Amino acid sequence: MPPNFHVKISDRLLEQMTLATAEAYVLGDGNHDIGLETLGYIWGHRIIRDEGNEIFFHLDRASISISAIRNQDWVQPNQTALHLKNAIVTRWAPEVTLLGDFHSHPYSDFATVQAIQGWQFSDSDIQYFLENNDTWELAENNPIMVAMTICKMGAVHGNVFGDMQQSNVFRFDIGEFRFWINVIAGWLDNKGARQHTPNIHSSVFLDMIKFFNEAGDRLEFGQ
Repeated sequence: MPPNFHVKISDRLLEQMTLATAEAYVLGDGNHDIGLETLGYIWGHRIIRDEGNEIFFHLDRASISISAIRNQDWVQPNQTALHLKNAIVTRWAPEVTLLGDFHSHPYSDFATVQAIQGWQFSDSDIQYFLENNDTWELAENNPIMVAMTICKMGAVHGNVFGDMQQSNVFRFDIGEFRFWINVIAGWLDNKGARQHTPNIHSSVFLDMIKFFNEAGDRLEFGQ
């Protein structure tokens, strides 16, 4: 049986991931069209209880990797950036530890997201997660991975505080943009093999802040 993973995302981290995801989606990086993926690393706190059956994460802060190679359908991390940033953070804030990373899933519209369940992790996402030795080592064999999906909505509807789609998936709106957050977690089984929580029927339980998106309230950013 997998552990239960209780994941709380701080206001600061939610803001950092949302800003990075939205900028990469709307503006790209200056050399590509809009709709790029982006990637960052996450630090925070982990508490293990009940002989490892209950694991509590507080995801506190993130740093966007500007050396990652970004495209519309994938993002390639620079592993040196992970070690560089972690070396600085562990000196700046020794009370936190590296917990994992996040990346974005950009889609043109809601229909596309809905048709392919674009908020879910892809097979390549999960393969990267399981094979990322550096993250597993630095996260003490309990890494997490967060995906933030974004699309542009045709109409802006009132959305009270966002809503949980699954225990591990939270959806919210800001202006004309819709976002989903999905989290998977990893652990070692009794044989020392790496395991991960699935996209559905997950033992990850998100504890999200909630807010109100007003109907008709579009963002204004000069376009």
